Amino acid sequence: MINKTEFELGYTPKNLRKLRNQYNLTKTKVAEITETSSRNSVFNWELDSDNNYSQTMPHHKWLMFLKYLESLPPAHQDGGAK
Repeated sequence: MINKTEFELGYTPKNLRKLRNQYNLTKTKVAEITETSSRNSVFNWELDSDNNYSQTMPHHKWLMFLKYLESLPPAHQDGGAK
């Protein structure tokens, strides 16, 4: 389960990076989960907003990502290392 107290509200590059790392997911896997054609998009979503190459993750893709994470059993959190 996602511990919502550790995150800022909604999508931020920091939240995406933190969740991706917490669940031990690659950028390629996040692209697959969000039905995105390239992991480069995920790379750009994770860039801080002051970076010229940063892109905002579309809200519907953020919701797809969260829905996927919520569907995982607790053992998948932190790469299953508990």
